[in-house]
Order: sequence, then structure tokens, then C-alpha cells
Amino acid sequence: MKETDVIVKLTNVTMGYNTLTHKTDVFKNFNLEVKKGDFVALVGQIGSGKTSLINLICGFNKPLNGKIYVEGQDITSLNNEKLINLRSRLIGIVPQTQNLIHNLTVSENIQLPLVINKYSKSDLSERVTKILEMMNLVNYSEMLVKYLSVGERQLVAVARSFASDPPLILMDEPTEALDPVMSELVMGFIRGTNLLKGKTLIITTHDKKIMDIAQRIIRI
Repeated sequence: MKETDVIVKLTNVTMGYNTLTHKTDVFKNFNLEVKKGDFVALVGQIGSGKTSLINLICGFNKPLNGKIYVEGQDITSLNNEKLINLRSRLIGIVPQTQNLIHNLTVSENIQLPLVINKYSKSDLSERVTKILEMMNLVNYSEMLVKYLSVGERQLVAVARSFASDPPLILMDEPTEALDPVMSELVMGFIRGTNLLKGKTLIITTHDKKIMDIAQRIIRI
């Protein structure tokens, strides 16, 4: 695999937590390469480090040791401002907590990555409308997020992660809170963006349906 084909690379990464009495390693000397356009499912028991790995790749946490590269950039050496800039350009994130702003509308939440990336007003409007249509959220566009169900909020979180058209999408259990109909919608959307647009997907999951459509399964 050529270095230019790799979008995410972890080299000898150790992640752990220190308490008053002992040190716990989540994983030690972990290595991973994900090529552009890959669809990776991260699978493992609760507490195995799947969410920690997602947080490392997007720069929310730093490893105790090792290097993490995104699009060739060593994110372990970046300051907070540069990390924020990198995430806004390259990464769409769907955390377990959804991280939506409940007093904003669905449309306003989806717009946030576009505003950060300084889209023009016309481009922003066009992009949001397209995403709303793709996720069947048009009828919810002006509704405050706080009035949505847990599943509906998850759809908004997924929609927002794709809003600025980033090359890398990180998702932490995206179908866990969804009913079967919503789950199928999300999986169809995910698979379509991977196959048709070449998006790189790294998804933590216990959902066998996601494992079945993933190109690679990595057990942690």
C-alpha cells in the first residue's frame, strides 16, 4: 500500500488511564492503517477501547505513546487550534453522545460544519437542503432538536457528519439508538457514500448488519 493511499495510520499507539492506585492500558503498541475509501468496522466488547480509538483518531485525546497520522499529518504534534482546523476540513464525527445543540433547529445544527468551513450563503443553503432530503429530514428542518426523539437526533447527527463533505467519517455506534426503519436508512446512506463517493468510514459497532457491509472488520 502506497503511503499516499493511507488516510489514517496509527504507529505503536498506547492508550491508558492513570488512577490513584494503578495504571490501566486500554491498548498497547496498537498499529493500524486505513486506506482511502475503506469501510472499517471496529468490533469488541464494552470497555475494549473502541470509543477511545475513535477519540484518538479525531484528536479529542492524545496517546500515551505512539504516533497518529490523518492524511499524512501527525496529529499528536498539533496544537488545539490546528486540530480543530484539521477536523473541520477532513473529518465528520458521530459520537455516541450526539453532541447536538438542542436549542437550535435541525437545519442550524447541520449548518454548523459549513459555517466553520466558511461556505457561502447560497452553497450552505443548497448543501443543507440536499442533506435533509437524503436523510428524510425535510419535515423536521425548522424543529428544535430538543423536541426530537433519540432516534431522530441520531439521524441529525449522521446528517451533520456528512454536511461539509469530509473524506473521513468516524461513527461511534451510529445505529444503537435507532429502530429498524431508521437503521436501514442510515446504513443505506453510509454504504452509498462509501461506494459512490469513496468516503472512508471507521465505525464502532455491535450491529451485525454493519459488519456484513463493511469491507474490513477489526476486533479490539
